[in-house]
Amino acid sequence: MAAGEGGAAAGRSLEELHPDVVTSVLRLLDGRSLAAASCSAPLLRALSVQPHLWESLCLRAWPSLHHHRLRSLLPCFPHSHRSFFSDAYPYPHPGSAAVPSPEPPPAALVWAVDLFHGGEPLLSRVMETDPQGAWFLGSPLRIDALDRKAAAAAAAAPAAAVISPESLELSWVVIDPARRRAANLSSRRPVSVKRHWYTGEIHLRFAVVLGEDGAAAAVASVTCGSGGATTMLQLREVSLTVEDADGKCLTGRHSLVLLLGALEGGRRSTGEEARRRYADYLARRRERKEKRIREEAQLNLRCVLSGVSLFLAAIATLAGLKQDCSARFLFPCSA
Repeated sequence: MAAGEGGAAAGRSLEELHPDVVTSVLRLLDGRSLAAASCSAPLLRALSVQPHLWESLCLRAWPSLHHHRLRSLLPCFPHSHRSFFSDAYPYPHPGSAAVPSPEPPPAALVWAVDLFHGGEPLLSRVMETDPQGAWFLGSPLRIDALDRKAAAAAAAAPAAAVISPESLELSWVVIDPARRRAANLSSRRPVSVKRHWYTGEIHLRFAVVLGEDGAAAAVASVTCGSGGATTMLQLREVSLTVEDADGKCLTGRHSLVLLLGALEGGRRSTGEEARRRYADYLARRRERKEKRIREEAQLNLRCVLSGVSLFLAAIATLAGLKQDCSARFLFPCSA
């Protein structure tokens, strides 16, 4: 009984707080905490749906949303920035099925890229592509967030800070303005970090598996220059591709099917599941490669054996013809 009264008193004490005080506290929370708080009490539920809370949160999480294109686009989502967060923060659900490519394809796809180190933004870019163009549909899909001029300037500029590649975080969000949906195509943390033995450049890969059967993956690549014994702040390349089960880049037409599946499918918020799914994708790719190598070895062996058999058959045939010609020459009458 006393416990119940204590809970009621705690509830009354929360209700007695001024809404501005509670709102100031909610403004300090991240997205997951704010969503959890909205389910705990009626007052928190009423205050947590305020649009400016989610707008402030999204702008902190994705600095690229300050871009005028996105600032005009996000209010069109069903619940504005709150809908964008629920789409872009979790990973695409592993069971999201591929959606058939519509005819015609979407009028536009918007890409929002944000690269962080230690929570501080290093790069924010917003690009827009036309999925209806022949170049997009017929060429291997590759979206560059850092053009050559910007890369050259970054490489030539003096290093501003020492960075740790493993501490880099990448968010790569694709947005369909017509459907008002978004999906994050980056694992945030790198799934692999490799240093080139000759140039010293460090190549990082951020990946999310796409498709119901997990036979493809969206792979974002980040290349950093190396400055002496430490890795300096020199971005060389930030790009996105979509790979099939063999690691080959898919065309825009085939990638669009997978991207629409990620946009329209469910979401999963845990990064562990996304990393495990990508590890399974790599394991299947290794198995396919090993199987292909075995099949090629067997085919090569069969070709060698066939060649040897034909060679021996040809020798036997020539030997038979030689003996026949000799017999005809020595015994022309009997022949």
